[in-house]
Amino acid sequence: MFRVECFAAAPGCVTVGPISLDFSWFPDTGWQVAICARCGLHLGWRYARNADGGFFFGLIPERLRRKTDNLV
Repeated sequence: MFRVECFAAAPGCVTVGPISLDFSWFPDTGWQVAICARCGLHLGWRYARNADGGFFFGLIPERLRRKTDNLV
């Protein structure tokens, strides 16, 4: 189980795989797996609303780093 927080943008995050409507937590909203573009770590999901084309990210906060964090 994950604690998930919602974000309007997720720099450094990319999606993989097709959009799925299966088992979506939100009505009329598809999802894709979201990973770190640099290392491939699973960060959460990108959700896309069918009705208006809007989207948001549901990300696992314990897996995120601030842009200013030293990654070395």
